[in-house]
Amino acid sequence: MDRVIIGGSMGKRTAISIEDISEAGYCTPPDLDIVVFLNYKKPPFRQVLDEFMEAFREVDNVVVSYSWDEHFICIDYKGYKIDITPSTNLRNGMLQNLLELRSGDTQKVKIMEIITNANYDQKTIRAYSSGLAEYAVGFMKNESAFAHALIRLTIFWNSQIQMSGYVLFWQDPI
Repeated sequence: MDRVIIGGSMGKRTAISIEDISEAGYCTPPDLDIVVFLNYKKPPFRQVLDEFMEAFREVDNVVVSYSWDEHFICIDYKGYKIDITPSTNLRNGMLQNLLELRSGDTQKVKIMEIITNANYDQKTIRAYSSGLAEYAVGFMKNESAFAHALIRLTIFWNSQIQMSGYVLFWQDPI
């Protein structure tokens, strides 16, 4: 294992506090996404996920399951949802990690190349997109308070819409 990143709305600081809007009917707790960057591993991560599942099944008061597409495991602990996602570490060790802080980051470049070359293959895109989590967190760290508030508003608005399925960015609007 190389590193662990806390992503999702908690990592990006865009989570909505349940107490803040409980009177508005919002009852979904913030999500906590933990991305574990693994050395020398590439998707699919079924063996790694099985090992994670085994470890968490031994913990009291924890309900653990696979995600619908089996790219991560879902942990439910006292009503909090935690997703643990393995990801490929495409950096080549500590020295390169330090050098990449000064120059372009090969992790981001390599993941974007894989996703671009996937030709809209959702399985490949989902398998590698978690490798961009630290960049999403870093991007949001530099955004204004207004941007964070706007994202929270969008999350709340989205939670109030009753719609089955989802829209992909390259499909026509529904």
